[in-house]
Amino acid sequence: MRGPLRQSPRAAARRERFMPWWLPLAILGATAFALWLLFPKTYIEQTLRAQTRPNAATLAYLQLLVKANPDNLSTRLMLIEKALLVQNLPLARQALAHWRNRPLETLPLDIARARLHLLRLELLAGPPQAPERQQRVARYTRDLLQLAPRLTTEQALQETRFTLQLGAYATVAAVDRTLLRRTAQPALREQVYTQGITALLAGGQPRAALAFARTEMGHVPHNDALWRRLIRLALAAGQPELAARYARRLVGLPEPAG
Repeated sequence: MRGPLRQSPRAAARRERFMPWWLPLAILGATAFALWLLFPKTYIEQTLRAQTRPNAATLAYLQLLVKANPDNLSTRLMLIEKALLVQNLPLARQALAHWRNRPLETLPLDIARARLHLLRLELLAGPPQAPERQQRVARYTRDLLQLAPRLTTEQALQETRFTLQLGAYATVAAVDRTLLRRTAQPALREQVYTQGITALLAGGQPRAALAFARTEMGHVPHNDALWRRLIRLALAAGQPELAARYARRLVGLPEPAG
């Protein structure tokens, strides 16, 4: 009867070099887990961006993402946008805290717009007689003037409509001056030109309205409607001689000699 077979030293060495049976499974499991972490996160973030009315769970999840990666600007901005969307002002302030007092021109455009949006919501939420309201109005108008050159015409006009409600008529006119210098569409230029004049008249400043109309008239067509408008503005500003000059242009008469 033969005794047990003995392995040669070379065969034993080959077996020792084989990896453990569980190691490939562990590698496969780790890879699968990493993919599970990556792709669901991407899917979830896309879903969150598409939400028009985020709930408490959405905000909580975004807060966790921000805490896990505080330097991720995209995630933090999404949290800010969703907090502003549901008017959760404390959360928006917390998420924007790093940028609340930094110069506006140093901020990314999306962050700067979010800060302006927060100021607008704070003004809407606060009582009209609140002691800090005037400070907030001053900060809002200052930020708007700084940000206006970076906004699209449509975005800037949206902000000026709210600014009119605040009674900051000079700020509206200043923004309109900026828009007139870069707006290419004739109809939009006419709208901006009219808004600047109307804002100053609403503020009880007929002379300023006339000055605005005269300095910015190069951006609109010189037609009968313009001359009639300038006649009315000159009369409202107490300048009948100037009104007479525009009346001559309206009817096609030459300027008087001398």
